[in-house]
Amino acid sequence: MVYASSVVLDSRGRYQPGDWVRSSFHTSHGPPGFFITKNTVYLLLGMGKRQVITMADLNALTGQ
Repeated sequence: MVYASSVVLDSRGRYQPGDWVRSSFHTSHGPPGFFITKNTVYLLLGMGKRQVITMADLNALTGQ
């Protein structure tokens, strides 16, 4: 799952620049920086970081 605090560009127009986004779970990954879900390919900019979270935090992110 990807959480991004600032969208740069959404080619489908779902998000405006500066919006935050949380993806669904990934299905695969491509070249460095590509994160692929069932419906979307995300191009990640910057270094980012991997974060381990609890199930409670995951449920809060997914709205459950």
